[in-house]
Amino acid sequence: MVTASDGSLWITEAGRGRVLRVDPADGTVEVIMRAGQALPSGLVPGPPWLIATAATDVVVLDRGRTAWRIDLAERVPRPMTLAGVDRLHSRTRLLGALQHRPPLEIFNLYAVHPETGEIGRWSPPAFIPVEFPEPSEPFLLETPDLSPAEARDLRVDVNAWLLHAGTVTRVDFGVPRDQADYSLDPPPDAEVRPELDYRLLDGATVGDRDQLYVYDAAHDRIIAFGRADGSFVRQWMGRPDSRAAAVLAELRGLSVASVSDGPPPVYLLTLDGVYRLVLE
Repeated sequence: MVTASDGSLWITEAGRGRVLRVDPADGTVEVIMRAGQALPSGLVPGPPWLIATAATDVVVLDRGRTAWRIDLAERVPRPMTLAGVDRLHSRTRLLGALQHRPPLEIFNLYAVHPETGEIGRWSPPAFIPVEFPEPSEPFLLETPDLSPAEARDLRVDVNAWLLHAGTVTRVDFGVPRDQADYSLDPPPDAEVRPELDYRLLDGATVGDRDQLYVYDAAHDRIIAFGRADGSFVRQWMGRPDSRAAAVLAELRGLSVASVSDGPPPVYLLTLDGVYRLVLE
């Protein structure tokens, strides 16, 4: 699940071969594309594989190695040139995007190789619609302490963030920070909950604070950290036998909304649907 710049949630439903758009304002769901079903252009997409979003577009790569660009306003999948997509490793799981040269609505794409840990970056020429006629180039300028091949999630904003089982690797303009220099603090209850199993990563601005949010599958909780230094901020767990606890036990996607005031809403993807909670 990814969150587009207009606040909509986009989900790849592998079992049914669909890409869905969810409007969090009213809960409506729209099927944007379906594997094997012809689009208005007559083209037929394959099963959805990877998804990312930046600027005014959502990008979907299908298992047939076709890249699709979907404008947030039009919501019509169109084939997009992505040089080298046919060489992406079949076990690639992590794809990210970042708007490039705002306000120009073009963006870079990033993919993590699941064996070597190399991160490839595609940079487009400066024209619309976005196309990537040149193959990806290596993004990392140095070898990080923790292999990106072991990362569970990828977030790209001004920095790149690689989520690992118990921390993140922060990458500043291609240079990974040493884990001794930047890492996530252990939660304050580490003595009674020593094991960590971070699976999902997101970021949001709450008031004047930039924060990172992770989902810890070891204890079915969401933890917030300060983005600047990785300091622990707060954690949330559902009460035993509550609906929130049941949702957190089955989490597949995490999206925290930025807010200027008050607690932020969080959208949680499970196999049953999308749920909204408030992180109070």
